[in-house]
Amino acid sequence: MTRKPQTVRTAVDCKTEFERMLKNSQTKVIMPALGLGVLREFLATQRSTFTDSELRAAYEAAVRSLKEHLRHDVHVGAKYEDAYGMRMSRYGMLRAVGHLRYELAKPFRENATELTA
Repeated sequence: MTRKPQTVRTAVDCKTEFERMLKNSQTKVIMPALGLGVLREFLATQRSTFTDSELRAAYEAAVRSLKEHLRHDVHVGAKYEDAYGMRMSRYGMLRAVGHLRYELAKPFRENATELTA
């Protein structure tokens, strides 16, 4: 049964959604890596809308960073698929604003520094 996404309003809600992403990651850590990449990109550029190719670049950068930090690549990352952006909507992190264009939700923008620490 699919769980209806909760309304994300606070930093605690954002962290809860990241924990849910990790729990739902069955074989590879994909959604949390994408989330980390998007938040880092937002902090670097202050842009809150992303194209699919920008999501791909952010995801790939986050995967490289995680592999380097963990010193292994077991269960980290997979080949990027254009459906990943839309799948992030179930966590309240991204919402579609056009064809393969997404906007980072306000609570995640407001708590990006804390979430990436």
